[in-house]
Amino acid sequence: MKLQNLNNIHDAGRCHIGYTWRHQAGTFITTLNSNSLLCSTVAIRANKQKIIRNNYNSTKMYRYLTGKEPPTKKLKTKEDIRCQQQKYEQGKRQRKFQEAWLETYSWLEVVKSKSKDETTSSGQPSTSSSASTFNTTENECRMFCKVCRKYEKHGIFVTGSRNYKVESLKYHDESASHRSFVQREKALTARPGASVAEKTIEKLNESNYLRLGRLFKNAHAVAKHGRPYTDYTWICKLDEAKGVDVGKTYRNNKQAVNFVHYIAEAQRKEIFSKFKQSTFMSLISDGSTDTASSEAEILYLRHCHRGILRTDFVGIKNVPKADAAGITTAISNILTDNLGDTWKTKIVGMATDGAAVMLGKTNGVVARLMREVQRPFIQTIHCSAHRLELAYKDATKSLDIFNKVDNMLLAIYLFYKNSPLNRANLKASFNTLAQKPLIPSRVGGTRWLPHIKRALENLLIGYEPIMQHLTQIQNPNDAAHRKDSANKGRNFLTLLSRKDVLYFMFFLWDVVNCLSTVSEAFQQRDVTIADVYQELEAAKCILEKYKARDGPKLKMVIGRDEYKGQVLKGQSTSFTSYRKRLIDGLLKSLGSRFEVDENLMKAATIVKLELWPQLLSEDQDFADDQVAVLLGKLAPALDAAGMDSNQIEPEFTRLKCLLYQSYPDIKSLSWETINRGMVAKCPNILALIDLVLTFPAGSVEAERGFSQMGIVKNDWRSCLLDSNLSDLLMVLLETPEVGEFDPSEAIHLWNSAGSRARRPNYMEDAGDVEEEEEEDFVPDEELQQLEDKANDDLAFSMPDD
Repeated sequence: MKLQNLNNIHDAGRCHIGYTWRHQAGTFITTLNSNSLLCSTVAIRANKQKIIRNNYNSTKMYRYLTGKEPPTKKLKTKEDIRCQQQKYEQGKRQRKFQEAWLETYSWLEVVKSKSKDETTSSGQPSTSSSASTFNTTENECRMFCKVCRKYEKHGIFVTGSRNYKVESLKYHDESASHRSFVQREKALTARPGASVAEKTIEKLNESNYLRLGRLFKNAHAVAKHGRPYTDYTWICKLDEAKGVDVGKTYRNNKQAVNFVHYIAEAQRKEIFSKFKQSTFMSLISDGSTDTASSEAEILYLRHCHRGILRTDFVGIKNVPKADAAGITTAISNILTDNLGDTWKTKIVGMATDGAAVMLGKTNGVVARLMREVQRPFIQTIHCSAHRLELAYKDATKSLDIFNKVDNMLLAIYLFYKNSPLNRANLKASFNTLAQKPLIPSRVGGTRWLPHIKRALENLLIGYEPIMQHLTQIQNPNDAAHRKDSANKGRNFLTLLSRKDVLYFMFFLWDVVNCLSTVSEAFQQRDVTIADVYQELEAAKCILEKYKARDGPKLKMVIGRDEYKGQVLKGQSTSFTSYRKRLIDGLLKSLGSRFEVDENLMKAATIVKLELWPQLLSEDQDFADDQVAVLLGKLAPALDAAGMDSNQIEPEFTRLKCLLYQSYPDIKSLSWETINRGMVAKCPNILALIDLVLTFPAGSVEAERGFSQMGIVKNDWRSCLLDSNLSDLLMVLLETPEVGEFDPSEAIHLWNSAGSRARRPNYMEDAGDVEEEEEEDFVPDEELQQLEDKANDDLAFSMPDD
């Protein structure tokens, strides 16, 4: 009976349905002809141990052959599966790190696990992008994601994974957070114009790109001239009134803040790219109180790469407490936020204004930074311009006649500043004598010598009109006569008519002229310590001559009993004594103030190519002693940078020979040109030259930065945050002038940094919707007329009852 049923089934299948019955690994597969109806059959993965039995034909066939229901296999629970996997992993499978994973997953890095007794200097395992430093098959290691570690603090591949399964790597590679961090890293490291966001912005409508360029230029102009952000709004309105297309979007002052930020970020990116190329760097730092009565610390960076010297603004930050610890923390935070941790391996010097909190040997800011970065060879540089001012004050504070002249200059300045009448009458005296008005200026306005020079010039060049006005106000019948002014004027007339006072003022004019030239040279942006030594030596020679020889200004009055119509009274015998004491005091104070760095500055003159002999045969051993002095002081910094300090002296001899053989005029060369041709042959000596050029001569650049900060952060903008102030100063100090500014890089950064797509046409699109709504709007009166007409038409068309 069963055989007959099977034959019937066989015949029916061959003529109608046709099938193949196959059972493999617990899975039923049914193959039907094209004109048969395929019933649902699901292939079940064997590793999950699940079989879905929903094939009706299969179940029916089993029931027909056996006469009973097919047996149901007991499914394993999740706990059973987990236990089975654990036994397999512990007993049979020994997993280990596979070297091929490093090639498959570029983000993967491995670190050998250290035992408890192994430590590193940093307290953390060093990262490596490959396992070439150790045998990963014999040592247990941790797997890290070098991308996610930069942006996350938690996660399996951030803290280190020992799960040596390829599934764990695949899961992390496909995770949303990892992909977002990879895209972020690509955007940060891509060259300009190569990222997806930058390519997208390039595909924008040309008019939209031009609009953004105009808006960014407006924001740049506002920041470049220290104007408030609110000016951006009316500048855009002015452009629109002039017919310039700036669009309707991104035209408020908040967007101006955003645009300025990305302009500053583009400039920081350029500064950082230059900084990465340099081997050495020095800091220029200074502190000041801003208009909000908060202590602020400003920071500049100076570095040299292959003879190209740069000084760049880094940032500014308010300091809650202006002690050594607070200032050190502020400086460290500014550098780390802008330059990462690479500055700690490159810093070789720091220039400050000489305050005790900065230069303290034990707990000063520089000493704390040395300990923080573990570089005890950092050179401490006391600002040369400040030291020059201090030397001048040291030499003059003990001279009675100088104190008398200094007080008189201040009194004359206040005499004309506080009285509009005296000021107007003085200008009238200048006009009467056909001279350009020179109002007396404040001698103590700042500590810079050029300001003292200007105060002396204004008084002595305008000596005749000033004396005329002071004489005029002594007349009781004169309209300008005032009793208190007449009394002050009488004292001024007495002092300005004395020979010893007038002689000393003209002599002081010569001395200050000499020192002001030195001070102005110290205040140049790219001045080196070699320039400081040269200027000081020249000034000392001039001052030494002034002991016995009259300067050009003193010659105008010395030996005369009358000057510009004014009779001079008294004796000039005391002037000779004051003259000698002033010169001797200046020479002594200059020597003591610059004594600490004199040997280093003298040796640094090796970088001044104009001092080299015209021919090598004139002095084959020139500058060898200077190189030896530099090595004695700077060898640790060179060794820390990976240079071979032992090769510097032989390389210097070789460099001299090669230069004199290759270039006929050695004095016209620059270190940039020399590096292009000789850096491969003499890398160590040229690294020493870069190191010497890296040392700043002072902190004048920081003083200039504070002057610009006073323009930006004034009484009306005293609540500016540190971040906004840094952005504004970055644009003001470092970006090109308004007419030369190219906003392309800033636009790319702005477009790629947004959390969502930028919409430069948003306001225009909103305006189109409003216009469409306005077109569909019908006034009430017109609507009533249409309704009445419709009613009339309806009544006309209806038949009568």
